[in-house]
Amino acid sequence: MQEPVWDAALRQVREDRDTYFRLLAAYLGECPRLVTREMMEELTSSCAVSRPRAFCAVLSAAFGWEEETDADAHRLFHTYLLPSVRELRADDYRADPYFKNIRVPQKRVGNWSLTEERYAPYEGLLCGPLSVTPDFAEIPPLGYFTEEFAFPAVMQDGREWMAIKPNEIETMRVPVSHARGNVLTLGLGMGYYAYLASERAEVETVTVVERDPAVIELFRTELLPQFGHGEKIRVVEGDALLLAEREFCRGYDTIFADLWHDAGDGLPLYVKLRRIEAAAHCVPVEYWVEDMILSELRVLVWRQLERNPPPSGVLRTMLSADYLRDLAKDMRQEA
Repeated sequence: MQEPVWDAALRQVREDRDTYFRLLAAYLGECPRLVTREMMEELTSSCAVSRPRAFCAVLSAAFGWEEETDADAHRLFHTYLLPSVRELRADDYRADPYFKNIRVPQKRVGNWSLTEERYAPYEGLLCGPLSVTPDFAEIPPLGYFTEEFAFPAVMQDGREWMAIKPNEIETMRVPVSHARGNVLTLGLGMGYYAYLASERAEVETVTVVERDPAVIELFRTELLPQFGHGEKIRVVEGDALLLAEREFCRGYDTIFADLWHDAGDGLPLYVKLRRIEAAAHCVPVEYWVEDMILSELRVLVWRQLERNPPPSGVLRTMLSADYLRDLAKDMRQEA
């Protein structure tokens, strides 16, 4: 029996998404400094193309795409890579209130340390929320600076846990804009969310739950004294999941969760918190990089649906963000 057209089209989208995400992860994880200033200068001068287009051309070649002769490569280039790439202005991010006002020293406590990291010119980096098209093509924004860009970071055992860089700044904008009244945030990091929330006139208090005493010490001694409204902030040491079960309903007007390093390790925690949130009947919780976490869940659902296809009119609903959010709170086992 011939496969229904709608099913074939969505399956192609899923396969394209998997291909692009695999290539992008390899690039960002193994060779993010692949594109150099010399490459860019040569391409923009000899081919008279814009820098973003030249950047895409270098990555396309690295991915092995013959975009002019291969239909699959052409589709991936124009659906994913070309729309995602953007040139970033360093001054736009240096103007961020935390970046501008808080001086982060080189300091270590236990296995945690405050330090500085750098992006090289034309180094690839993620720089904001995921875009999802009506056909469920997922496009993560990919940026670069034309100059070196230094930024503060907090590291655990040499692994970056949080940093004041484009992706964190861009993915925090909406949650921060929603902060009001008494705020509860799960996870401390460098106190970026707590700082920006406390600066809002609409915010009365910010309660931060953090389980690691070394992170709390670094924050209290090195960062909190620089906050303009530090009196609004209370840090509670403890397990965020356990405290969430008791505190979600206790007078908070805004709740924000940021307990994960990225979407990959965030999905199991997200599922647990969505269940706690549903049982508590509290105000809606906002989750850091929820769009990327839902992408991880969408792939799991998508593959399950390919094995057990639902009625054709239901499939797109089951891949939607609203459906996936509800699914997460009803899951009985961690993802």
